[in-house]
Amino acid sequence: MRLTPARAGAAGASVYVEVRHWKGGEGRMSLLAWSLAPVEALADLGAEPPAARPGALFLHLWRKPLEPGAPRAPGRLRPLSAAGEHDLFLTIGAAG
Repeated sequence: MRLTPARAGAAGASVYVEVRHWKGGEGRMSLLAWSLAPVEALADLGAEPPAARPGALFLHLWRKPLEPGAPRAPGRLRPLSAAGEHDLFLTIGAAG
């Protein structure tokens, strides 16, 4: 993804990440998990033009947010699995 001033957005913006999988029996893609990354963790917005912040980025993966009829409190985040089993590690690098 290339960050330009228009795409970088305002301070406090986030990048939404979805992990999808193929459901062969139903013939469609399905949302497995999601996460958020603050734009400030991915890029230096003060640079002109905005520059990538190289390094490692750790994101927790959460269960899909909308599960109608699920017996839980509304708005409660639920991790995809037990602590640390299915977290997402990204390596950010600057593109030339």
